[in-house]
Amino acid sequence: MCIQLRDNMNTILFLTIFPLIASSTILLIRVDVIRNILVIATSVAIAVVSVFLFIQYSGSAGLNFDFRSYAITHIMLVVEVCIAAAIIILGFKYKKYMVSILAVTQTSIIIWFERVYGHDIYAGSNINIDNLSLIIILINCIIGAGICIYALTYTKEFHKRHLNENDKRYLFFCPALVIISAMVGVALSNNLLWLYFSWKIITICSCLLIRYSNKPDTTENAFKALSINLAGSLSFAIGILLVGIYHGTLELDKVIALGIQGDEVVLISIALIALAALIKAAQMPFTGWLHGVVTAPAHVSALLHSSTMTIAGVFLLIKLSPALGLNMPGIMVMMVGGITFIIASFTETAQNNVRKMMTYSTMSYIGLVVACVGVGAPGTVWASIMLIMFHAITKALMFLCVGTAENIVGSKAGESLHKLFSGVPRLAGLMIIGIAGGFSALLGIFIFKEIAMTALADSMNILLIIMIIFGGTATIFCKANRIGKAVAAIVSTENVHQKPGKSESSVLYTLASLAVLTCLLFPVVSYNIVIPYLESIFRGANMEFQTVAGMLLMSAAMAAIIAFPVFLPGKIKKTRVKIEPTHINKYLETHFDEAKMNKIGNVASSFVIVTVFAIMMGGVLL
Repeated sequence: MCIQLRDNMNTILFLTIFPLIASSTILLIRVDVIRNILVIATSVAIAVVSVFLFIQYSGSAGLNFDFRSYAITHIMLVVEVCIAAAIIILGFKYKKYMVSILAVTQTSIIIWFERVYGHDIYAGSNINIDNLSLIIILINCIIGAGICIYALTYTKEFHKRHLNENDKRYLFFCPALVIISAMVGVALSNNLLWLYFSWKIITICSCLLIRYSNKPDTTENAFKALSINLAGSLSFAIGILLVGIYHGTLELDKVIALGIQGDEVVLISIALIALAALIKAAQMPFTGWLHGVVTAPAHVSALLHSSTMTIAGVFLLIKLSPALGLNMPGIMVMMVGGITFIIASFTETAQNNVRKMMTYSTMSYIGLVVACVGVGAPGTVWASIMLIMFHAITKALMFLCVGTAENIVGSKAGESLHKLFSGVPRLAGLMIIGIAGGFSALLGIFIFKEIAMTALADSMNILLIIMIIFGGTATIFCKANRIGKAVAAIVSTENVHQKPGKSESSVLYTLASLAVLTCLLFPVVSYNIVIPYLESIFRGANMEFQTVAGMLLMSAAMAAIIAFPVFLPGKIKKTRVKIEPTHINKYLETHFDEAKMNKIGNVASSFVIVTVFAIMMGGVLL
């Protein structure tokens, strides 16, 4: 269905333009009180309007909007050139010449394509709204807004602990709001050039956020993230070039339709775009940028891990899922996801540093989601969408809890956080809710929901099934180990002398409530939002999902698991037993050494990617 955009444009324009205006204003304000008021007002407005947009369109099967504006495309092109120029200058300034080369190459491709072919290609629907887009916008706006509010007091405490660093809080809020706007653009763009532009804005803002502390290691990691993701943008640009020249289309839905028909050139284009998504989702061998995020403050890590960078990659893969499956792009996606899942899951078991634990947890969780998407079956795509909702909420909650804990305890080592559980029991309970959320989602979806495992079995990919089974075992071990430490380790309360700030506490309790609420509303979201979306993209496929009773049982079980920490604080306060922390991670370091495991995963995933593209190119040339 294609309709003209008139009155319906208001909420979309607000979510894309208003954050940009607010970010520009915040960049100029140096008075804390005024900036805080503006951040809170902007964040609340973005969250409320995203809910309104969700209510407005969630009943529809998907709408394509005929919104033609050559001015927008030209503005994007001008901004693209300006961004490329800035990257080139910075690349030469810091002697990161590869960054400059990548910026020149992809920008030249886009400009050449637009001047020679793009202006003659008619895009009938530049904007698409479906239930998946609405889910992503809701995740992005609510969690992103919450992280901005959390940062008000967290950054204040952060700079108290880092007195040698300049207070540049405005340099967090500005790119954070821009990245929220760009994520809305990614979620709504059906025009590949528009999607590419928003995609690149997310990359630039992410690098600015990683470099927030402006120390040598954060600058190095920011450039690493920039170079890796610019390589992904180059792959994206080549994919656009191929499908634009050979098929004269820039509309994502039409590209997917051609991919389903098995067009060889389009499948190569889809593989290139999927490669860009794998890079953005921090899948092996492109996980280096995500490892660099650990040097950034906790609120930056929370934003990039939970609702922006990794989610953008997964969103695009889910959009492409009808054209994946038992073909070359599908095999590449499912195998890279499976390799990342099992390697990251086992590597996580040997980590003691909390930030590294969280990084490998994100890699493994997203790897599982990516593997499910690659199978390209309704059951596995259903699982991936449900998992990503839990990931966004619980990962944001866990990172923010860890950030607050680091401010209180003053350490990033996992064992040091044992001090927290007797000193600040409510924060400990909130942290356990985040851990339990990911734990219950995995158990609920892959034990109670046998259709996801059935779809995996139907893929006939025995190696993928083995990777998911063993990787799942390691993941559940990690989650259970963390919960056990949190509940059992009651030790000295030294150095635990402060409590979270008001804005921090309000956001943490909100995210914890959302985690429990998502469990309780699991059947409602599945039947009314996710399954209708699957019916619209997998037309004629079997949608015989479990009964309402089964879904309610799964929802109740998940809610019970995730809500049990509510009863812990009182118990912890009454405990007088001193239990020394365990060091089980040290025993696992020998078997799952980080460097060795990463090398294995990088080599295996690189082999898969190179082999897939070699086969596809060989088929086209022959």
